[in-house]
Amino acid sequence: MRSRRRVALCNLAACLPELDEGARQQLARAHFESVGMGLVELGMSWWAPASRLRGRLRVEGQEHLERVHAEGRGVLLVSAHFTSIDISGRLFVPGAPPMHVLYRHQNNPVIDYLMRRGRERIFAGTIARDDTRELIRVLRQGGIVWYAPDQAYTGKHSALVPFFGVPAPTNTATSRIARMAGAAVLPAFMERDLERGGYMARIHPPLEGFPSDDPVADTARIHSYIEAQIRR
Repeated sequence: MRSRRRVALCNLAACLPELDEGARQQLARAHFESVGMGLVELGMSWWAPASRLRGRLRVEGQEHLERVHAEGRGVLLVSAHFTSIDISGRLFVPGAPPMHVLYRHQNNPVIDYLMRRGRERIFAGTIARDDTRELIRVLRQGGIVWYAPDQAYTGKHSALVPFFGVPAPTNTATSRIARMAGAAVLPAFMERDLERGGYMARIHPPLEGFPSDDPVADTARIHSYIEAQIRR
């Protein structure tokens, strides 16, 4: 994965200039070790029996999600593509209200079938990432949708939004979706708990005053939460 290693090192240099080259190399190596863990966890999330996974997730802030859901409002659980997202989703779903997840079609039909089938077994449903109509419908009906707008994006509703102080091409649609659906936006992040073993989920309270009249400012606000989690 030499090309990916080069991208990782370039991003680390741009976003964490306070680190020297040796520290960035070490962090990049640790990241790809984490990617390897994620591949193993992917199989666990699809096929491991529930008895093997029970009790491996600790949750902070689930009361925020349950309170908004009980009010009948749709919920956008805004997160990011960290390497433990698949196993964390599998562990989180049994103790939470039913939720949908956005899904990107894979070019390889076998991988696409396995990923879609695996996630449909876990979640209440999958929504194609470009199917805004279905996303709005689920949210207006009071549904919960896991949503990760952190990947580079240059299409419609794109803007250069600061990320670690660097202008990054980003999808600003989170603000528009929340407004159209009347949905609450709750930042939510999953991580491995390497000290205790298992995994941790942290759900933040609903963002106050979101959406505003400025989608770029709203997106920068979400970036600040993702930055804080990356620094963790």
